[in-house]
Amino acid sequence: MAIVQRIYRRAGVSNQRLQIEVSPTASGVSTFTEGVVLQIDDAVSGAVDTLDQFMESVGFVLDLSNPQVDLDTHGSRHAPSGSDPLSLGAPIAISDTTNSAGSANSFPRSDHVHAHGSRGGGTLHTAATAGVSGFMSAADKSKLDGIPASATSNAAASQNSTSSSGTTSATFAAAFGSALNPSEDGDYLAIFETDTDNTTNNTVGEIALGLNSTTTAVAGTARQTQGSSRRNSTTTHLFSGLTTGDGIRAIFRRASGTGTVNIYNRRITLIKAN
Repeated sequence: MAIVQRIYRRAGVSNQRLQIEVSPTASGVSTFTEGVVLQIDDAVSGAVDTLDQFMESVGFVLDLSNPQVDLDTHGSRHAPSGSDPLSLGAPIAISDTTNSAGSANSFPRSDHVHAHGSRGGGTLHTAATAGVSGFMSAADKSKLDGIPASATSNAAASQNSTSSSGTTSATFAAAFGSALNPSEDGDYLAIFETDTDNTTNNTVGEIALGLNSTTTAVAGTARQTQGSSRRNSTTTHLFSGLTTGDGIRAIFRRASGTGTVNIYNRRITLIKAN
């Protein structure tokens, strides 16, 4: 179908528009309804006169000398730089209130930007969790404010293993494959805890802490383990003046007897004390 690119107006009435569509296949003029596309067979003899007569009969005037709108250029005439631009206005800032359709009689451009501004709290965002970012809750803020300004972090390091290890040697052996190094210089509390058992009741084992050594226990850290029933054993020690180059070792051995000393579910932790 070919579309006549002119808009026609009713004689003596402003702001009335009608688009005329010419169809090469239609047979005759369709029933005219205002606001609906009008179809007419362009093969009808005297089509232009017939169209003029039809338009006049329904109260419309064909005015080719003064077209109201050119459809080819109409799309850009209301753009901000067009001949008949729509009113423009700056977008408002993001609001704390509920959604609103607004009342301003203007439009922002497609590349407009909303200022975030200083927003209120409440439920605009959910509270932050250990896994998801969000607002800080009032309770968490209260805890944060309660921390003294002079407080420092207690840097901690740890090793753990759920596997079992055993020894029949009277010489201390490493409970872990590597030493535990402080994350920064300072004084540290070391805690070595493990489940232990011995294969015979007459066997006595020991757990201890070593400083840069897997075979020598720091004085006062050795703790005995005895009996064939599994039990928890723990030893602790406060190390002063450690550096990041020092290595704390969790160690164990058979102190006496003929059986095997076993350790399970072991963990060593360093907590900065100053």
